[in-house]
Amino acid sequence: MAGLFQRLFKIGEAEGHSVLDQLENPVKMTEQGIRDLEKHYVQAIKDLAEVKAQVNKQRAELQKAETESADYEEKAMLLLSRAKSGQMDPAQAEDLARRALAHKAEAQKRIQLYGSGLSQQTEVVNRMQGQVDRIKGQIDQYKNELKTLQARSSAAKAATRLDKQLAGADPKGTVEMLERMRQKVEDQEALSAAYADLADRPKSLDEEIQRALGSADQPPKLLNSPTSNQDDDELSRLKAKLGMN
Repeated sequence: MAGLFQRLFKIGEAEGHSVLDQLENPVKMTEQGIRDLEKHYVQAIKDLAEVKAQVNKQRAELQKAETESADYEEKAMLLLSRAKSGQMDPAQAEDLARRALAHKAEAQKRIQLYGSGLSQQTEVVNRMQGQVDRIKGQIDQYKNELKTLQARSSAAKAATRLDKQLAGADPKGTVEMLERMRQKVEDQEALSAAYADLADRPKSLDEEIQRALGSADQPPKLLNSPTSNQDDDELSRLKAKLGMN
Protein backbone atom coordinates (compact mmCIF):
# COMPACT_ATOMS: atom_id res chain seq x y z
CA MET A 1 0.00 0.00 0.00
CA ALA A 2 2.81 2.41 0.87
CA GLY A 3 4.49 1.65 -2.46
CA LEU A 4 1.24 2.45 -4.27
CA PHE A 5 1.00 5.81 -2.46
CA GLN A 6 4.54 6.68 -3.46
CA ARG A 7 3.88 5.82 -7.09
CA LEU A 8 0.73 7.95 -7.11
CA PHE A 9 2.58 10.88 -5.55
CA LYS A 10 5.39 10.58 -8.10
CA ILE A 11 2.89 10.53 -10.97
CA GLY A 12 1.10 13.60 -9.57
CA GLU A 13 4.41 15.38 -9.10
CA ALA A 14 5.49 14.66 -12.68
CA GLU A 15 2.16 15.83 -14.10
CA GLY A 16 2.35 19.00 -12.00
CA HIS A 17 5.82 19.79 -13.34
CA SER A 18 4.66 19.10 -16.89
CA VAL A 19 1.69 21.45 -16.60
CA LEU A 20 3.85 24.10 -14.97
CA ASP A 21 6.48 23.88 -17.71
CA GLN A 22 3.78 24.18 -20.36
CA LEU A 23 2.32 27.28 -18.71
CA GLU A 24 5.46 29.22 -17.78
CA ASN A 25 6.68 29.69 -21.34
CA PRO A 26 3.34 30.97 -22.72
CA VAL A 27 3.08 33.39 -19.79
CA LYS A 28 6.53 34.80 -20.44
CA MET A 29 5.95 34.84 -24.20
CA THR A 30 2.62 36.61 -23.77
CA GLU A 31 4.17 39.20 -21.45
CA GLN A 32 6.94 39.86 -23.97
CA GLY A 33 4.43 39.99 -26.81
CA ILE A 34 2.37 42.58 -24.93
CA ARG A 35 5.47 44.69 -24.30
CA ASP A 36 6.40 44.53 -27.98
CA LEU A 37 2.88 45.41 -29.07
CA GLU A 38 2.78 48.34 -26.66
CA LYS A 39 6.03 49.65 -28.18
CA HIS A 40 4.54 49.29 -31.67
CA TYR A 41 1.37 50.97 -30.47
CA VAL A 42 3.24 53.97 -29.10
CA GLN A 43 5.21 54.32 -32.35
CA ALA A 44 2.06 53.84 -34.44
CA ILE A 45 0.28 56.57 -32.47
CA LYS A 46 3.26 58.88 -33.06
CA ASP A 47 3.32 58.13 -36.81
CA LEU A 48 -0.44 58.56 -37.05
CA ALA A 49 -0.24 61.90 -35.30
CA GLU A 50 2.45 63.10 -37.73
CA VAL A 51 0.42 62.03 -40.77
CA LYS A 52 -2.71 63.66 -39.34
CA ALA A 53 -0.74 66.86 -38.80
CA GLN A 54 0.29 66.84 -42.46
CA VAL A 55 -3.29 66.16 -43.52
CA ASN A 56 -4.53 69.04 -41.37
CA LYS A 57 -1.88 71.29 -42.86
CA GLN A 58 -2.86 70.33 -46.41
CA ARG A 59 -6.52 70.83 -45.57
CA ALA A 60 -5.74 74.29 -44.27
CA GLU A 61 -3.78 75.06 -47.44
CA LEU A 62 -6.67 73.77 -49.56
CA GLN A 63 -9.14 75.96 -47.71
CA LYS A 64 -6.81 78.93 -48.13
CA ALA A 65 -6.49 78.29 -51.87
CA GLU A 66 -10.26 77.95 -52.21
CA THR A 67 -10.74 81.22 -50.35
CA GLU A 68 -8.18 82.97 -52.55
CA SER A 69 -9.80 81.58 -55.73
CA ALA A 70 -13.22 82.83 -54.72
CA ASP A 71 -11.81 86.15 -53.53
CA TYR A 72 -9.92 86.88 -56.77
CA GLU A 73 -12.94 85.94 -58.85
CA GLU A 74 -15.08 88.27 -56.77
CA LYS A 75 -12.54 91.09 -57.16
CA ALA A 76 -12.39 90.58 -60.93
CA MET A 77 -16.18 90.78 -61.15
CA LEU A 78 -16.22 93.93 -59.00
CA LEU A 79 -13.61 95.60 -61.22
CA LEU A 80 -15.57 94.80 -64.34
CA SER A 81 -18.81 96.01 -62.69
CA ARG A 82 -17.21 99.36 -61.87
CA ALA A 83 -15.89 99.67 -65.42
CA LYS A 84 -19.36 98.92 -66.69
CA SER A 85 -20.90 101.57 -64.45
CA GLY A 86 -18.28 104.15 -65.45
CA GLN A 87 -16.67 104.26 -62.05
CA MET A 88 -13.33 102.99 -63.44
CA ASP A 89 -11.40 103.19 -66.63
CA PRO A 90 -12.38 100.09 -68.63
CA ALA A 91 -8.80 99.36 -69.70
CA GLN A 92 -7.48 99.62 -66.15
CA ALA A 93 -10.37 97.56 -64.82
CA GLU A 94 -9.78 94.83 -67.37
CA ASP A 95 -6.05 94.74 -66.64
CA LEU A 96 -6.61 94.41 -62.93
CA ALA A 97 -9.36 91.88 -63.50
CA ARG A 98 -7.07 89.85 -65.80
CA ARG A 99 -4.32 89.81 -63.15
CA ALA A 100 -6.86 88.83 -60.47
CA LEU A 101 -8.02 85.96 -62.62
CA ALA A 102 -4.38 84.89 -63.07
CA HIS A 103 -4.07 84.64 -59.26
CA LYS A 104 -7.32 82.74 -59.23
CA ALA A 105 -5.85 80.29 -61.74
CA GLU A 106 -2.81 79.79 -59.52
CA ALA A 107 -5.11 79.21 -56.56
CA GLN A 108 -7.04 76.64 -58.60
CA LYS A 109 -3.83 74.77 -59.33
CA ARG A 110 -3.08 74.66 -55.62
CA ILE A 111 -6.63 73.51 -54.96
CA GLN A 112 -6.17 70.65 -57.39
CA LEU A 113 -2.78 69.77 -55.94
CA TYR A 114 -3.86 69.92 -52.32
CA GLY A 115 -7.12 68.18 -53.07
CA SER A 116 -5.37 65.23 -54.72
CA GLY A 117 -2.76 64.98 -51.96
CA LEU A 118 -5.40 65.36 -49.26
CA SER A 119 -7.40 62.47 -50.71
CA GLN A 120 -4.37 60.21 -50.70
CA GLN A 121 -3.30 61.27 -47.22
CA THR A 122 -6.80 60.69 -45.90
CA GLU A 123 -6.66 57.10 -47.16
CA VAL A 124 -3.31 56.67 -45.42
CA VAL A 125 -4.72 58.08 -42.18
CA ASN A 126 -7.71 55.77 -42.32
CA ARG A 127 -5.48 52.76 -42.97
CA MET A 128 -3.11 53.72 -40.15
CA GLN A 129 -6.01 54.34 -37.81
CA GLY A 130 -7.29 50.84 -38.54
CA GLN A 131 -3.87 49.38 -37.79
CA VAL A 132 -3.63 51.32 -34.54
CA ASP A 133 -7.07 50.09 -33.52
CA ARG A 134 -6.10 46.49 -34.29
CA ILE A 135 -2.93 46.79 -32.23
CA LYS A 136 -4.93 48.20 -29.34
CA GLY A 137 -7.43 45.35 -29.65
CA GLN A 138 -4.62 42.78 -29.68
CA ILE A 139 -3.08 44.33 -26.57
CA ASP A 140 -6.39 44.13 -24.73
CA GLN A 141 -6.95 40.55 -25.91
CA TYR A 142 -3.46 39.41 -24.89
CA LYS A 143 -3.78 41.08 -21.49
CA ASN A 144 -6.99 39.15 -20.85
CA GLU A 145 -5.34 35.92 -22.00
CA LEU A 146 -2.35 36.69 -19.79
CA LYS A 147 -4.62 36.96 -16.74
CA THR A 148 -6.03 33.52 -17.54
CA LEU A 149 -2.57 32.03 -18.05
CA GLN A 150 -1.30 33.57 -14.83
CA ALA A 151 -4.25 32.12 -12.92
CA ARG A 152 -3.59 28.68 -14.44
CA SER A 153 0.12 29.01 -13.70
CA SER A 154 -0.58 29.89 -10.06
CA ALA A 155 -2.90 26.91 -9.76
CA ALA A 156 -0.31 24.61 -11.33
CA LYS A 157 2.41 25.89 -8.97
CA ALA A 158 0.14 25.33 -5.96
CA ALA A 159 -0.64 21.80 -7.17
CA THR A 160 3.06 21.13 -7.69
CA ARG A 161 3.90 22.32 -4.18
CA LEU A 162 1.21 20.04 -2.77
CA ASP A 163 2.49 17.10 -4.83
CA LYS A 164 6.02 17.73 -3.56
CA GLN A 165 4.79 17.84 0.02
CA LEU A 166 2.87 14.61 -0.42
CA ALA A 167 5.78 12.97 -2.23
CA GLY A 168 8.12 13.96 0.61
CA ALA A 169 5.76 12.73 3.32
CA ASP A 170 7.33 9.19 3.13
CA PRO A 171 4.10 7.17 3.61
CA LYS A 172 6.11 3.93 3.91
CA GLY A 173 8.04 5.30 6.87
CA THR A 174 4.81 6.57 8.41
CA VAL A 175 3.20 3.13 8.13
CA GLU A 176 6.25 1.49 9.71
CA MET A 177 6.24 4.04 12.52
CA LEU A 178 2.55 3.38 13.20
CA GLU A 179 3.21 -0.37 13.24
CA ARG A 180 6.01 0.06 15.77
CA MET A 181 3.79 2.26 17.89
CA ARG A 182 0.97 -0.31 17.77
CA GLN A 183 3.37 -3.09 18.84
CA LYS A 184 4.68 -0.95 21.66
CA VAL A 185 1.18 -0.20 22.90
CA GLU A 186 0.26 -3.88 22.80
CA ASP A 187 3.39 -4.72 24.79
CA GLN A 188 2.53 -2.06 27.36
CA GLU A 189 -1.02 -3.39 27.65
CA ALA A 190 0.25 -6.94 28.16
CA LEU A 191 2.71 -5.77 30.80
CA SER A 192 -0.03 -3.83 32.58
CA ALA A 193 -2.29 -6.89 32.58
CA ALA A 194 0.53 -8.97 34.03
CA TYR A 195 1.09 -6.48 36.83
CA ALA A 196 -2.65 -6.44 37.54
CA ASP A 197 -2.70 -10.23 37.80
CA LEU A 198 0.25 -10.18 40.17
CA ALA A 199 -1.46 -7.54 42.27
CA ASP A 200 -4.40 -9.91 42.84
CA ARG A 201 -2.14 -12.71 44.13
CA PRO A 202 -1.05 -12.74 47.84
CA LYS A 203 2.63 -12.30 48.26
CA SER A 204 3.04 -14.28 51.51
CA LEU A 205 1.33 -16.91 53.65
CA ASP A 206 0.39 -14.29 56.20
CA GLU A 207 -1.35 -12.21 53.53
CA GLU A 208 -3.25 -15.26 52.26
CA ILE A 209 -4.40 -16.15 55.75
CA GLN A 210 -5.35 -12.58 56.49
CA ARG A 211 -7.37 -12.41 53.27
CA ALA A 212 -9.14 -15.68 54.09
CA LEU A 213 -9.99 -14.59 57.62
CA GLY A 214 -11.01 -11.11 56.53
CA SER A 215 -13.54 -12.19 53.84
CA ALA A 216 -15.48 -15.39 54.39
CA ASP A 217 -17.40 -14.92 51.14
CA GLN A 218 -14.27 -14.75 49.03
CA PRO A 219 -12.42 -18.04 48.67
CA PRO A 220 -8.75 -17.63 49.37
CA LYS A 221 -6.18 -18.21 46.71
CA LEU A 222 -3.68 -20.85 47.79
CA LEU A 223 -0.02 -20.50 47.23
CA ASN A 224 1.64 -23.38 45.48
CA SER A 225 4.13 -24.03 48.28
CA PRO A 226 5.74 -27.46 48.81
CA THR A 227 4.33 -29.68 51.64
CA SER A 228 5.53 -32.81 53.37
CA ASN A 229 4.03 -35.86 55.17
CA GLN A 230 4.79 -34.20 58.47
CA ASP A 231 2.58 -31.26 57.44
CA ASP A 232 -0.22 -33.64 56.59
CA ASP A 233 0.08 -35.37 59.97
CA GLU A 234 -0.01 -32.02 61.74
CA LEU A 235 -3.10 -31.02 59.79
CA SER A 236 -4.87 -34.25 60.77
CA ARG A 237 -4.04 -33.64 64.41
CA LEU A 238 -5.62 -30.15 64.32
CA LYS A 239 -8.74 -31.43 62.54
CA ALA A 240 -9.12 -34.17 65.19
CA LYS A 241 -8.75 -31.60 67.90
CA LEU A 242 -11.62 -29.61 66.32
CA GLY A 243 -13.72 -32.75 65.82
CA MET A 244 -13.53 -32.47 62.05
CA ASN A 245 -12.33 -36.03 61.33
